[in-house]
Amino acid sequence: MDRYGETSIGRGSVSLQWALILSGVAASLYLAALGLGIALQLGGRGLQVRERLEVAEADLEVAGVELRIAQERSGIAQEVHDVLAHSLAVVVAVADGSRFLRETRPETTEEALREIAGTARSALLDLRGLTEELTDDAHRPQPGLADL
Repeated sequence: MDRYGETSIGRGSVSLQWALILSGVAASLYLAALGLGIALQLGGRGLQVRERLEVAEADLEVAGVELRIAQERSGIAQEVHDVLAHSLAVVVAVADGSRFLRETRPETTEEALREIAGTARSALLDLRGLTEELTDDAHRPQPGLADL
């Protein structure tokens, strides 16, 4: 009986050893799977962060382009304003002066009208030059007979 008892105890301790070994292996596999899952999730989050960063960089680039376009438009508007405001101020001044002088010096009326017409033509040519600089070839009007 001692012999069987020892064997039984021996077998029991071997079984216990195997149970502990298998438990350790199972725990190790569980921890490895858990670590892999965490790594994949963090990697996925890293990918999401990278994608969001790329979208933000693209948005920033678009905003920069839009800002440059707005600045260019503002500069163009200022240039058009300067050309037209100066010319119209001259036209108004000459017209007002001519109106006041027409009774006492009627000969100035003809000269004033020429000055008004010349200033208006010059303003139109300046404005045309500005718009031609801004218009690409595809959107320019077809040449007329005078251009040929």
